[in-house]
Amino acid sequence: MLGKLIKHEFKATYRLYVPLFLAVIVLTPILGVLFRISSSIGGGSIVGKIITGFSTIGFVVMLGALCIVGCAFVIVRFYKTVATSEAYLTFCLPAKSNHILLSKLIVGVMWQVLSIALLLGALYVTFIIEGSHIPDEVSQVISNIMPLITAEYGSFALFLVQFGLILLVTTVASTLSFFLAICLGQLFNEHRVIASVGMYAAVYIVSQIISTVAFIPTLVKGPETIMVGSASAFQIEEGAIPSVGFMITLVVLQLVFAVMWFIGCSIIMKKKTNVR
Repeated sequence: MLGKLIKHEFKATYRLYVPLFLAVIVLTPILGVLFRISSSIGGGSIVGKIITGFSTIGFVVMLGALCIVGCAFVIVRFYKTVATSEAYLTFCLPAKSNHILLSKLIVGVMWQVLSIALLLGALYVTFIIEGSHIPDEVSQVISNIMPLITAEYGSFALFLVQFGLILLVTTVASTLSFFLAICLGQLFNEHRVIASVGMYAAVYIVSQIISTVAFIPTLVKGPETIMVGSASAFQIEEGAIPSVGFMITLVVLQLVFAVMWFIGCSIIMKKKTNVR
């Protein structure tokens, strides 16, 4: 049944995301070319200013829509299907409440991850077409810190794996925090949207308090020495290069949040509290 729920959720959401993604893919090279033309013409001419302004506004709107829709639509759809009149149809399905929640979470996280990947790709392609030096500067920075990353993580690939895992579990926990706030808001008889906003603030504060307590050992620890090779040592200030321990703590912490928020949502959804 979970597979059918995921398939249904995907069909209900791809109508928005696929056209948006296609629009970004088509507009990215066009805007990149416009940026390159404006750079060639020069910002001093009227034509150059017009092209630059048009390109900048279009680029900001495009990426803003990608970021906002990537997250907002997931939240709005969850609210509509579990807290409004559509919730009657949702809860009439022959499926467990945690399966309904899990299907929405999987599809929602999938679209958000794809949005992030497309966002980074759009930035990279735009910079390349424009002829910007930013990609080269980023590559130079990575080359400079590569010895430190290799010394701490064993290889740059392992660092990327851990970093990607953090992004994934953080996206899951963040999405579930919004879901939990909506579910908690349904416990109120009136002004449930406002209550959900207040509940999200409460969930956020609780998560920040727990995070601060969990990272106290890291915050009070002084500078670290990372050995590179057999003859070199780099003294780095706290936060310059995240240690393996820091990354593991962050992953575990986000997993704990995800489990807590998921259990809270499941309990409330199972009771179908205050559906209207």
